[in-house]
Amino acid sequence: MRAPAKPTRTLSCLCLFSLWMSGSLWVASAEAQAAYSAVEFANLAEVMSIRVIRGLNDNGEVVGGARRENRQRAFVLNGGGPKSVDLLPDGDYNVAFGINNQGEVVGAANTATAVRAFRAARTSGVVELGTLPGDSGSEAFAVSQQGDIVGYSSGPMGARAVIWPGGGAIQALPAVSGSDSCQALAINEPGDIVGVCEMDSGVRAVLWKKGGGVDALQTLPGHAESEALGINPSGGIVGSSGDPEVQRRAVIWERGSIRDLGTLAGGTSSRALGTNARGDVVGTSQSTDGNRAFIWTKKDGMQDLNGLLTARLGLVSAPFVLTQAMAINTSGVILAIGEDAPTQDHAAGHAPGGHKEPTIRVFLLTPGR
Repeated sequence: MRAPAKPTRTLSCLCLFSLWMSGSLWVASAEAQAAYSAVEFANLAEVMSIRVIRGLNDNGEVVGGARRENRQRAFVLNGGGPKSVDLLPDGDYNVAFGINNQGEVVGAANTATAVRAFRAARTSGVVELGTLPGDSGSEAFAVSQQGDIVGYSSGPMGARAVIWPGGGAIQALPAVSGSDSCQALAINEPGDIVGVCEMDSGVRAVLWKKGGGVDALQTLPGHAESEALGINPSGGIVGSSGDPEVQRRAVIWERGSIRDLGTLAGGTSSRALGTNARGDVVGTSQSTDGNRAFIWTKKDGMQDLNGLLTARLGLVSAPFVLTQAMAINTSGVILAIGEDAPTQDHAAGHAPGGHKEPTIRVFLLTPGR
């Protein structure tokens, strides 16, 4: 597979998982406002080694990709089951990164020369989005409700953040002083875009404003690096701040200031992965019990989602823990990743037949009344 040149230090916002339907369960918290009903969308065998789930829309549709039968396939996952999206049917690599409420899917697929950005629409089919002049590769990471698509184009000049307005002709986003390698990762409804750029001091979170201009976002005191992974309609930006020698912390940038969202009890590191119009934030944090999925709100601060799932009814497969919350939509539905809870033998390091990776599971958590 020929892949385009990419930033060598860019902080990846992708997490590796797959798409296969499983059972469902209902969960409830002791507090009514924290009640969730959860549907288990996927139960992934460890043999599917290249897996990604990232996008979630307001209709509860999830996009991603998985390697099956020696090919990486893009998928849309919903209540009707997984549907393959062959962005380039003859290619050996297809992956979907984003989806909007109209069902437009964006991602990337391998061509004869390099990986290229694609858009797949229900009415118009699959369209290659192209590259900047002189470049060979591109990837598309997010699509707004208006159909504006963001990602990057790469070639001899490095990786440059780009937008395809309305899925049309590609445009380069303003250059960031001191950087020749950038990726646009998310876009909100007003048209503000966030992403990352590689600077001399390390990878930095960046905001491209709708009205023009670009800003490298501040870090927490003592940190040299940051990443911006999501932005809500009000302009709240989420990601993390850190340093090569310091643990990373989940943060939100609002009204020109940065806020440390903290960690779960016993943790030293956290990462915010998504936000919605209400300003709720989801992500992953270290804790006394290991990596755990969290939700952060202005009212309640950071909470372990596992602590909100006190009743586990109707679950056929093994007990699980939620390790990452990847996205949260307008209705507060959360895309969460879990894995089988370790057995006593696993915890003691005595797994039968040697080391075995836990099964990855994908859930949608819907807030109740």
